[in-house]
Amino acid sequence: MSGDARVRGEMFFYRGEYRRAIEAFSLVVAQGVADAAVFTNRGAAHAALGEVALAIADYDRAAEIAPQDTTISNTRGLAHATDGGYTAALDDYERAIELAPQDPVAYHNRGVALNAQGHEEEALADFDRALERDPQYAEAYYARGNLYASRGDHAQALADFCLLYTSP
Repeated sequence: MSGDARVRGEMFFYRGEYRRAIEAFSLVVAQGVADAAVFTNRGAAHAALGEVALAIADYDRAAEIAPQDTTISNTRGLAHATDGGYTAALDDYERAIELAPQDPVAYHNRGVALNAQGHEEEALADFDRALERDPQYAEAYYARGNLYASRGDHAQALADFCLLYTSP
């Protein structure tokens, strides 16, 4: 039964039927299944509906079950940042970097959070770190290009945007 509800939850989620996905994942949780993916997916459905506090609660539960999962740290960080909780978001990104220092995603995410707080130099350094780890990471070129543009450094911004659109 819990497997069926989980599959239905995933199907509803990918179809954009987030409320129905939450209901299906909640059936799995009600059966006492301690599966980090179920909590992460239910959290993502809550986040898609703008229910950030509920999303964070599910990500917290997922992190208790799978504390070494960097995806959970990154996703929870994004939820915190969405709600303006940059300090908590930075804590999550730090944890993700600690667990997987070669993964560019947490560096990019941390750079975005730092930039939102006005720490431009630190943000640029993180975008650079993300690109050192993955020179094809389009989101990092985009974020760095936007930061350069906001500073009036249009040549650097254009260089990043050109790389963004010419990367395979």
